[in-house]
Amino acid sequence: IIYVAAIGAFEKANRWQHALALLAVRQEARLPPNDHTFGAATSACAKAEQWQQALALLEMMPAVDGLAAGSGINSVRKACGSEKSLEMLCQFGEKWQVSQEAGSLDDGQVGKSWPEVLWRAPGVIAVQKHAGISTEALQERISCQLQKCVTGVSRLDLPTSGVLLSTLESEHWGNANWLKAQFASCLVTKEYVCLCHGASAASCGSRFKISSRLHVFKVEGSARAQVSETGREASTRFEVMAHFRAPDGVGISLLRAWPLTGRMHQIRVHLASLGFPLVADLNYGQRSDLQ
Repeated sequence: IIYVAAIGAFEKANRWQHALALLAVRQEARLPPNDHTFGAATSACAKAEQWQQALALLEMMPAVDGLAAGSGINSVRKACGSEKSLEMLCQFGEKWQVSQEAGSLDDGQVGKSWPEVLWRAPGVIAVQKHAGISTEALQERISCQLQKCVTGVSRLDLPTSGVLLSTLESEHWGNANWLKAQFASCLVTKEYVCLCHGASAASCGSRFKISSRLHVFKVEGSARAQVSETGREASTRFEVMAHFRAPDGVGISLLRAWPLTGRMHQIRVHLASLGFPLVADLNYGQRSDLQ
């Protein structure tokens, strides 16, 4: 735990060389690096865009998990483009032996299941998540309903509705690692529709991008995020869809959002930082009759 924490501190300070040096010290002390220390060092190299070092570490890992692989693949994507990163992803997929049979559902199970199953494939299921239920609670409910192991590969905030993707197997198995790597490497396109306070000056159809770094911290036991120069890279693209006026005359904007990174509360904080908090977002917005 101490080694992982120290390597994580070097990652935050963007000192990937120190992270690798600490990994070497552990080996010299006859303490073989485990998945956690390898993963932390890989993340440090990936953050510094040292993709060759990150891939070298992944090759040394006895068992590469999806998050560690995705971190390394993401650094390849930034340096060499999506085509090369997809090639790397497929190579890891072969190592994980992605199953086409694991956790299959029959029509009877899908018909009886709650929540609504939007899409399914061997070992994978996509369901409708409604606002007000946590990702973790929904996955537990799916597992109980289907009597199968369910592993989440993505998550949605409590007040967010949308499509939730999970695998029907253990988190250490092939399909789970395969999908986690795709999300961690930012190779998955995610799209959201947002209703915001404030009338944007941009005309309908206009697009813009926010690339403010985000820092996550704890407040009374809850995680929050804020724009900070010392935070992690975060980028979101937006498109203005429509403008409205609330009954009290307050301007409302409807936006489409594409997060290019996957930071906690990214869309919510980016919009709030511009003065356009999401309607009914009590953490980063304001109380309103529109709730």
